[in-house]
Amino acid sequence: MQRIEEIYWLRAYGCLAVFSFHLLDHLNQRVDSLAVDLARIPTVLGTPIFIFISIFLFSMRYGNDIPRGFLGSRVKYVMVPYLVYGLAYSLAEFLRLRAAGADVGLVEILREYLLFAGWHGYFLIIAAQFYAFYWLYGRLHLERWLPSTPWLVIGSLISMAWWGYWQWRSALPPGYLHWI
Repeated sequence: MQRIEEIYWLRAYGCLAVFSFHLLDHLNQRVDSLAVDLARIPTVLGTPIFIFISIFLFSMRYGNDIPRGFLGSRVKYVMVPYLVYGLAYSLAEFLRLRAAGADVGLVEILREYLLFAGWHGYFLIIAAQFYAFYWLYGRLHLERWLPSTPWLVIGSLISMAWWGYWQWRSALPPGYLHWI
């Protein structure tokens, strides 16, 4: 496989973006200002950059010849950590709330964390969606019916409509479902 130097620049930007996003988010909890909000704009691309890099490298390496066990491997390395850490976070949150005297049920907390991705591991659910679509696209040769250029435009319009809908409603679905 040919070495693609630009991927290293994207990875560096992704790392800086994720670090900066969390730093500015922490700062924004103490200082709510327009400057901090504007500084966060270029940092929101951290997670999408890493997903782009992985799908790009998969397509460079495999193309449409996706190996057997591809999805199983993604489940093993993406969804198992999501479930394990989501369970740990949800149990810790349940115990924290109970210790504070809140009357919460474990099932509600588990639903929020595991089903609605209501914790910072939501990006694993997003990545898993792209991995599954990459697998379907390559295995079923969907490029015959879904040529990339028009469907990229259509997908972008659907995404904008989804985000616009939730902004218009002035309410968000539970957890991070608005990211999906």
